Amino acid sequence: MPACDRARRAAGHETAGFADGGETMETRSSRLFLLLAVVLGVLATVTTFAFLESSAGRERGPKTTILVAKRDLRAGQAIDPDKDLEEMEIPARMTDLRLRSLVPEHRASYKGQRVNRRILAGTPVMLADLAEFAELTLSSPDSRALSLPVRGAHALSGLLVPGDYVKLFVTRPVVRMRTISAQGADDVPVPVPEASGKYETTLVLPDAVKVLAVGRRLSRSRQQFGAADQYESAGEGEAQQTVTLEVTEAQAKTVLEATGAGQLPLTLVLCPPK
Repeated sequence: MPACDRARRAAGHETAGFADGGETMETRSSRLFLLLAVVLGVLATVTTFAFLESSAGRERGPKTTILVAKRDLRAGQAIDPDKDLEEMEIPARMTDLRLRSLVPEHRASYKGQRVNRRILAGTPVMLADLAEFAELTLSSPDSRALSLPVRGAHALSGLLVPGDYVKLFVTRPVVRMRTISAQGADDVPVPVPEASGKYETTLVLPDAVKVLAVGRRLSRSRQQFGAADQYESAGEGEAQQTVTLEVTEAQAKTVLEATGAGQLPLTLVLCPPK
């Protein structure tokens, strides 16, 4: 074989070897960068929450509290506030974080709500972590769910949320009797009912009853009732909506008779929780 051919063939082998080596190095570099990105992501998460705890301890200024996971929570798990949530102090200046987190003053309203993702112990539980679904549950075998139409301001202008307790008032026109004079000697005067232009309001049930649902919403805490919901409710004006209440059969009968099966206007008055 001529010397020039041997030289060209040797040069070709060197070039191929260099190409293979370059491809291997590129693959290794990609894997290294991917691994590094994962490690940095985990480190950033841990560092963020460590910073929250350490900054809350170092700062001498005013503080506020949020709720964090007391233990690992799995996706779909129902929250038991006493077992699953604990308080953590953060600087009061972190208002945005507090607005998006579960807070101690609404702790009771989170009971039974489910989380939509896995949440590690010690990390804040956000409002966005609460699932939108819930089940309709009655507190006793004697309880019944009664749905009633309520219009606009009579239902607190859309501010009512499941879990609230309300008292029921019904307003009806006052009717007076007017006697029509007899036309003839043998005619008997006839009393005729007519509107007096006055109204009377009466309390339907002596005790407050629990709101199970507002429209189709079974689960929504007052903290979750945000600006978007308020804007939507304001746009509804006097639109009618359905409110579902937890009552006994006897209470349901009383309410239906007092309201004419929903024909008379019913007003809901918010009461402190039991």
